[in-house]
Amino acid sequence: MTDKVEKKEKRQVLISPEGFLMFPFLTHACTSFDEKGVYKTDLVVAPSDMAVQKFLKGIQEFLKKHMPKGGHVPYKKQVDEAGEETGNYVVSFKSQFKPGIFDVRNNEFPPEIIVGAGSKAKVAYVLNFYKGFGGGVNLYLQAVQIIDLVEYRGKSAESFGFTAEESQEAPEANPAEEAANKKTDDGDGNLPF
Repeated sequence: MTDKVEKKEKRQVLISPEGFLMFPFLTHACTSFDEKGVYKTDLVVAPSDMAVQKFLKGIQEFLKKHMPKGGHVPYKKQVDEAGEETGNYVVSFKSQFKPGIFDVRNNEFPPEIIVGAGSKAKVAYVLNFYKGFGGGVNLYLQAVQIIDLVEYRGKSAESFGFTAEESQEAPEANPAEEAANKKTDDGDGNLPF
């Protein structure tokens, strides 16, 4: 029992450097690969930032401490649509539990606001190592602090390829024609159609 208590005490909540969110599922869980649902986000960070270098090095040191022979890390180099490296890293965070979402003044976000991709943020996380599947480190998502919000609004008509069209105005209705064309029940239950 003492081992479990010591392990829990060592699980410290850490804060990532600032980055840009990719594929954030923060207000509702993603069920694409897990029917129970997973809250997750990727964070794009620039390794030229000293805080990012320290962050990535901390993950590597945690891995070496628990798995000296190495294992999986929760980040990779970012590539663009053409398959070219951008120079940035993409770091993955996930949890089975809904994370807290806060603004720059530490106020909770209203539940109706959905944080979208491209939002600038910091992520609160807990380092965890695992032995299965070759072993490695994963980052348990705890909370997100939004620095610059890009609100998710769904796809626009233009994103589906629609363009604005000139519409023809509907003709005005003529009350006399409407009355002549209107058919009603004649009282015997038989409708005239």
